[in-house]
Amino acid sequence: MGNNVLTGQSATLSDEEITALKASTNLSEEEIRDMFNEFNKGGGAGDGKITKEEFRKYYKKTAGSDDADGIFADNTFAAFDTNHDGSISFSEFTFAILAQNKTDLDSILSFSFASIDISGDGNISFDELKGYLEKAAILAIGKEEAAEIDSDEVALINFIALTADLPMPIQFYRTGFVNPATAAYCTWWTFFEYSLNLVSELLMAAISIQRHIFVFQPRLFDHRLKRYIIYYLPLLFCVVYPFIFYLIIIVFYPCDGTQWVFSSNLCGYANCYLVYNKVLTSFAWALNNGLPSVTIFLANAMLVIRVVQQKRRRQRLVSWKKQRQMTLQLLGISSLYMIAWIPCLIAGVGQRIVSPNFLAQIQFDYFLDLIYIVCLYLPWACYGFLPECHKWFYKVFRVEQVTRNVIRPTVRD
Repeated sequence: MGNNVLTGQSATLSDEEITALKASTNLSEEEIRDMFNEFNKGGGAGDGKITKEEFRKYYKKTAGSDDADGIFADNTFAAFDTNHDGSISFSEFTFAILAQNKTDLDSILSFSFASIDISGDGNISFDELKGYLEKAAILAIGKEEAAEIDSDEVALINFIALTADLPMPIQFYRTGFVNPATAAYCTWWTFFEYSLNLVSELLMAAISIQRHIFVFQPRLFDHRLKRYIIYYLPLLFCVVYPFIFYLIIIVFYPCDGTQWVFSSNLCGYANCYLVYNKVLTSFAWALNNGLPSVTIFLANAMLVIRVVQQKRRRQRLVSWKKQRQMTLQLLGISSLYMIAWIPCLIAGVGQRIVSPNFLAQIQFDYFLDLIYIVCLYLPWACYGFLPECHKWFYKVFRVEQVTRNVIRPTVRD
């Protein structure tokens, strides 16, 4: 700060400190004491400084409705902590408040730079800038909009299913038999379809859980390591695990290949592990089909409940229009997975508790075909429930109106 008096930190404000601050800031003694009282409200230890954790609590109380969740608490702390010692002294607090109120371009840019440079190394890294922009987006569009479905990963898997997998059952239903009628083809078909279905389910479940973190704990994504662990690794697992799992139990499972039924869709679902290994069948059914479906439903339902409860707890007016829109977006897309998988899950539970033949024929004739609802209707669900899809669709497919100028001769009297 250029003054030894101001660099010290004390729980009380001495006359010497007041004199130094008056000379440095042009504030009156009354204004300085008022700011000191406000400063003491933020520090809980009474040692003349505010730690980052104390500042976060203080920031949430004083930020107002613009940032009541304290999204920018760490960024603001970084701008206040000019000597980067992990705490804020009263002099730092005073100069930061004054810097915020200045209107000249240099002061605004300096304070903004300091708030983004959380590490305090004098440079803004890509991660710091990305984290700041993500927080700004949440603050600008609101938590309801931030909670909308991030369906890019699911849409990509759905596109692969539509273009590479769906033609195989379409070919079967057109001809009435599997062609080519070989064990190798049935093995490939079931491996590919089971894997894609599980990838889609797991991605939807993972995204549903991650949305809670993104909405309520966005600071966890500020650090690269945490972002890789919390965001990227689960998505990578959702893509890799299904192919490895089914590669082992379908492709590498020892079997003579005589069990396939070439007159039924997916070769009669007659994979060796399904026919000969009931324990593995139950494990795969519960872990790969039951758990993701239940997770999707509970995670999305709990997200809606948490957002509504948080608004009511803070005594904010609940915008029913926004709540209804968010609810439709969340439950509309996830309901496709419920419709596709819950009938099969009910039949599966009945077959393990009541009787092995419980709804077996109905499941084989109808319930298993419901799984195709996901890849068939997911594009329309995205279009119907996500406004961004409306804008993209209109931009791509709109017909430009061509204005034609016609020149006609004029007749003079």
